[in-house]
Amino acid sequence: MSTGCPHRVEVLGIKLRAALVKLGTAISQEKVPYVMTILFVALGWVIIHAVERADNSPTMIYETESIHCDEGKTQFTINITNATRTIQFENIVFKVVVGQPGATIVKAYKYAISPAWEGDDPVNPERNTATFQIKSLQPNAKIVLVTQYVGPGPAYFSLSQTGSPVRLVKSSVETFFAAHEISLMLVALTCYALFILLVITNGP
Repeated sequence: MSTGCPHRVEVLGIKLRAALVKLGTAISQEKVPYVMTILFVALGWVIIHAVERADNSPTMIYETESIHCDEGKTQFTINITNATRTIQFENIVFKVVVGQPGATIVKAYKYAISPAWEGDDPVNPERNTATFQIKSLQPNAKIVLVTQYVGPGPAYFSLSQTGSPVRLVKSSVETFFAAHEISLMLVALTCYALFILLVITNGP
């Protein structure tokens, strides 16, 4: 039975549409260049802030991937990146523990993305644990740690030793900005230049 009163969701929808109409009216054609300028400035600030945060702290970025291979094997991969421009990390030790009781590591190795070097320290797998030693990781260097195992359960890793304090963070939008600062700034400046050119061309 209808009460004759509008539903709460409908009322909120009406208010939202009214607010959008007011916003569209406020941002008239004359104000669009100013709004776009503010947006580009804000984007630049976010990128610069992300880069400064990475540069001013000893930051390493990690990404993990787990895939199932042939013969019942699981491959657990960790990508490690030195996100700084001036800090060299030394005497780093990562440990990977795989699966549940009964899981066994069949192969573990590491390699660096050129021109970085993975070092000559061997990887020491012992049943369900692999230890990766890295003597040094230069600024912006990347290294990959790979562990293959058989048995149930996921794999986990930890940073068990460093020569100095390290901020280990997962790959995110912030770390993406820090890693691609120059490219992003060039894209933003190009878009802004094209926008200004469009405004001038279509102006009175």
